Parts: sequence; structure tokens; C-alpha cells
Amino acid sequence: YDPITRRDPAEPGGFLTTFITRRDPAEPGGFPVTYWQLRRILNMRKEDLTVPAIFAEAAVLILGIAYIGMQVYYGITYHIAPVQFICNILGIILVYTGLSVLSCYPEKINRLPKEICTGKIRTWSIRMVRLVKIIFVSGLMVPCVADVAGTELKDAFSLVVIFAILLTVVYYEIRIVFEAKNNGNGT
Repeated sequence: YDPITRRDPAEPGGFLTTFITRRDPAEPGGFPVTYWQLRRILNMRKEDLTVPAIFAEAAVLILGIAYIGMQVYYGITYHIAPVQFICNILGIILVYTGLSVLSCYPEKINRLPKEICTGKIRTWSIRMVRLVKIIFVSGLMVPCVADVAGTELKDAFSLVVIFAILLTVVYYEIRIVFEAKNNGNGT
């Protein structure tokens, strides 16, 4: 119930059905999406979360929060312009959020239909995104700890992190392509 318009947002003509529509190929106009259908679409798929994956996600989240705290500490201690460390914080939040959403929809990685993105292909896609997230966040955390400690890392460290991310992506993409071709699905 919306107190401003005094209407249920899920009823026909309400907010959720007015602005959010799904197109049905058989129907020229489409059909409205209710609140519960929208929640089902947006909820994270819990069947992909195993105990090690939950611990990995928790560790990456803790590293991300520590990174944000260290950015604020470094900015205040060394009198860095607030715009600089706020941009660093927004960068990690956007990349972390994007990779988290991508791990919920692994079929979007290779533009595969949901029917093909099952079994090993789905598992490897999710694992690839999670490993990239771990490498990215820990790769940002190491220079941040060094900055707070007052030491400077060589520029080659960034190249090592980028190489590790590329190596992870190439390894899993090769496995995904070979699995898709062996199953006769082709890509």
C-alpha cells in the first residue's frame, strides 16, 4: 500500500505494474510484473552457494570493508583530497557489486542460453567470477596496507594483479568452451 497515492503498487496501474513490464513474444503489448514476480527475479540464486563459497564471499566482503576503512584512514592521516579516496571507495563498491550481480547470472558472461549454462559450465562461470572478485579485492588491499604502513610498492604489482585476473579468466573460459563443444552445444 502506497500512502501517497493510496494504491497498492502491485495492482494494475500501480507503480510496479506501470513502470516495470515484461515483453511476451506472443503478445504485442506485454504483461505486467507483480511485486512477488519482481522479488523472485531479483533474489540471488541460493542453490549456487556452497559452504566454501559463503566463506569466500564473507572473506572478500571483510577485505572490502577493511579496504574502505584503510582508504579513509589514509586520506585523513596523509591529508589526501576527499575526492580521491571517495573515488577509490566508489570504484571498489561498483566493481564488487557488478561482479556479485554477474555471479547471480552466469549465463550473461558468455551470452549463453540458460539451457546450455548448466552443470559444469554454470559452476565454472560462477567460480571464475568469484575468483576474479577475490583477486581484485585482495589486489587492491595489498597496496592499501603498504600505503598505511608508509611503504611504496613497485608499479609491477598492478601488472601482476592484472595478469592473475587474465590468467583466471582465460583458464576458465577455455574449460567452458571445451565443455560446451563436447556437449554438442557449440559456442
